[in-house]
Amino acid sequence: MRSNAEGVWDSDAFDPQAFQQASEKFIGKASQAISEGFEPTSETGKALAWEWLETSAGLLGRKPDADFRKWLCDRYAQHDPRGSRYWELVTIMKGQKPQASPNREWLWIAD
Repeated sequence: MRSNAEGVWDSDAFDPQAFQQASEKFIGKASQAISEGFEPTSETGKALAWEWLETSAGLLGRKPDADFRKWLCDRYAQHDPRGSRYWELVTIMKGQKPQASPNREWLWIAD
C-alpha cells in the first residue's frame, strides 16, 4: 500500500481530506453510472473520467495535461490487485460486505 501511494501522499500539495471528499464524490457518480448500465467507454464514462483527471490533477497541484494523464494512466496500469483485497478487508472491518469497497467503481473509472 505504501509503494502504491508513493508519489501522491508524499507530495507537499496533497490534502488527504480534500482527496477523500473528491474520491467519495466520484465513487458515487461511478456507482450511479454503473447501476444505470453505462459502460466506461460511454459518453458518460468518458466525461466522468475526464472530470476525475482534472480534479485529481488539481488535488495534486498539477495541470491536467498530457504528462499528468500519462502519469495517472501508468499508475492505474501498475495497480497491484492486492490493493483491491486490502480495501475489501477494510470494508469488512467496518462491518460492511466486501462488495461495499470502492474497487468496482475505481476499475470502471480507470477503464
